[in-house]
Amino acid sequence: MSEQEWGIILSSHGNLAKELLKSAEMIAGPQNNVFTIGLYQQDSLNSMIKKYDDTYKQIKLKNILILTDLDGGTPTNAAVQFALNKESILVFSGFNLPLLLELLTNRNEHFEKLKDRIQKDWQVTVIDEVKKYQKFQNENQEDL
Repeated sequence: MSEQEWGIILSSHGNLAKELLKSAEMIAGPQNNVFTIGLYQQDSLNSMIKKYDDTYKQIKLKNILILTDLDGGTPTNAAVQFALNKESILVFSGFNLPLLLELLTNRNEHFEKLKDRIQKDWQVTVIDEVKKYQKFQNENQEDL
């Protein structure tokens, strides 16, 4: 395993992430180190964080890209809480099929460059959730 290999976790409300991966694999072929997590009626923020932790342990790669369906949704909020204390995890919300296909067909891209490229190429459709959260925290600290 290369130091720059990276895995993907797709996370959504319901089965959207699972079905999006199926669609992408119809085009790009079977994928390694791509996992899906769904939020269901019985789930909570804490159960979603546990799902991220369990999935993270399965991937066994240092670098992880988490893509979620909706800014401000429980899958995204749980991903941010999970990623805050870990290095080499990126969290972006607003996934879509074209973005996923681009990522799957460019898996050899250096992980450090991935964040900049997603922000540059997909800034209209995806949000850097950890950056947004940290900005919110910093702004609220200043108000105290």
